[in-house]
Amino acid sequence: MTMTGCRGGVSLPKKKILIVDDQHGVRALLKLALKKYDLKEAVNGQEAIKIAENWQPDLILVDLKMPDMSGLDTISAIYKLNLNPRIVLMT
Repeated sequence: MTMTGCRGGVSLPKKKILIVDDQHGVRALLKLALKKYDLKEAVNGQEAIKIAENWQPDLILVDLKMPDMSGLDTISAIYKLNLNPRIVLMT
């Protein structure tokens, strides 16, 4: 587990963020801006669902318009897994 920071002498784990976007450039920019966090990325909704189920991120950034599975459909499927990450829908 990746650790960062220290509060009261206890190391805290890095927050996990899943980036979901079909455009490589958007994912690369977000990875650069969020590099202090523990990051994973998905290129589509199906991949995002698999990663979210296994990795259980704290936050998911999801593109609204993606081929095959929209951001809304992706979010709906993730909530059906009884995961409760915070989600930001990007347009």
